[in-house]
Amino acid sequence: MEDSYIWSKLQNYYGETKYLGSVQSIQRDRTIFKKPFKRWYIAPAAMVFQAICGSVYAWSVFNRPIDMAIYGSDQ
Repeated sequence: MEDSYIWSKLQNYYGETKYLGSVQSIQRDRTIFKKPFKRWYIAPAAMVFQAICGSVYAWSVFNRPIDMAIYGSDQ
């Protein structure tokens, strides 16, 4: 590949992979709210978040038909 401006910028950005964090910052990254961080916690947390957002959306969609069925009006 020819040596273009974009290619040189990409090589410069992704070429340096040395982590420059201190020992304290590495230790802080291992915990969240004083609990050990594990990557496997992210998937269940994302599922719970999606379920909450979905239930709020579903309630807003079905709110008018529920009001019509119970009260006879949407007021």
